[in-house]
Amino acid sequence: MRKVVIYRRLTGYKIPNSRIRGKDENYKWVINSSKSPIHSTNNPWGMKKTPREVSLYKVLANLIYEKGENAFMELGNIYLQVIKRRFAQIKEQGDGTFEQLDETDIHWTFNEASNSIAVIVKHMRGNMLSRWTNFLTTDGEKSNRHRDQEFINTIQSKQELLTVWNEGWSVLFDALEQISAEDLRKRVKIREQPILVLEAVERQLAHYASHVGQIVYIGKQLKGNEWKSLSIPKGNSAEYLQQMKQRYGK
Repeated sequence: MRKVVIYRRLTGYKIPNSRIRGKDENYKWVINSSKSPIHSTNNPWGMKKTPREVSLYKVLANLIYEKGENAFMELGNIYLQVIKRRFAQIKEQGDGTFEQLDETDIHWTFNEASNSIAVIVKHMRGNMLSRWTNFLTTDGEKSNRHRDQEFINTIQSKQELLTVWNEGWSVLFDALEQISAEDLRKRVKIREQPILVLEAVERQLAHYASHVGQIVYIGKQLKGNEWKSLSIPKGNSAEYLQQMKQRYGK
């Protein structure tokens, strides 16, 4: 009975139907997203007609209905551990880039339409403070945020850049520690739009990964042959594969 109540609260339906439970092989499962990498935000697939969608709320509710509360909580706890590592890995990519840059590098831009590393970091910090402060209880777009101002550079030195960078990440990691598996199926708001906590976390992960990718790319272009690789260096793939096999292989 508890499963049905949870399902109804999440989805508005009494019990899962055959489509939601995945018995229809032609039914495509996709997660609704308010942001899209391709064309319109209402069309994340970049096509005239999108696949039929099933809400992530229903996916989670179906997991509870089919497998029970304990299965959901176990999966949620595993997810939280994984997502913390993923955010940490993204930050490490930025840290590794900053170590190789000098004072002038952080202000370099390709053209007037481009953002410098300093501006990207300022924007990320503004986003992080807005999204992750009181993450579960307040709208992720805070009234005291001035997003357009984040793209006007005010960072004067590399030391200031590192301070701004670490401030944003500190707020993020503190917020993640406050999220429980139970919280993942709750809703939060971003610009008044209600979305699942799990989706809000994934949305920020993708956002920050894209910006850190920009930072790394700029750093590689500026340092040229002096660049120290932050991943597997070119030409070392086979050697790295053997190392991993020796470490994890039977």
